Amino acid sequence: MRCAKGFTLIELMIIMSIMALTVVLTEPSLRAFTRSSKVKQAATIIQVEMQKARMEAIKRNANVGIEFVTGTPNLLNLFQDDNTSGNYEAALDTLIRTVTLDQDIVFGTNAGGNGPDSEPVGTVTFPGAGASNELIFSSNGAVYTTFGPVLVYDGSVYVMLTDDISVADDAEYAVTVGQYGAIQLFRYNGVLWEER
Repeated sequence: MRCAKGFTLIELMIIMSIMALTVVLTEPSLRAFTRSSKVKQAATIIQVEMQKARMEAIKRNANVGIEFVTGTPNLLNLFQDDNTSGNYEAALDTLIRTVTLDQDIVFGTNAGGNGPDSEPVGTVTFPGAGASNELIFSSNGAVYTTFGPVLVYDGSVYVMLTDDISVADDAEYAVTVGQYGAIQLFRYNGVLWEER
């Protein structure tokens, strides 16, 4: 008596149907995970670059900042504020490095209301520096301001995906900086901002 080895056509069709169904059912959650991780990665890069700027300010004993450049793609310019103007001037300041964010990332949020710093949400909100799209640390690691005392948080950077520009979802992050240089990462959970 001979034993048959292998699969029948019906068995192969059943296996392929199960595999196709598995792909169809897991694809939406995989897409959501990919979207969320892409935004989290961008927010983490921003957080790390802020920490590097703060450490560079202390190490160099000078004002060091980050300019948030909106465009395609968005950029972060780390610079030494040589003329202490409180904003980046290419001809007068030293560019330390430029970091390019993923082309699907934009500065902004659709969360509405107030952000994690209890201030109205926006794109890049640093009221303590000369320009709102720049964050500058002084040589002691505190946020550099060109005018009087600031609130507990000096500002925030909000990031989301380009295809989310009209829908608030949990793939939105904020990086906040306090007046003394504390840097925190937050994620929007669809209702409020949670610290990560």
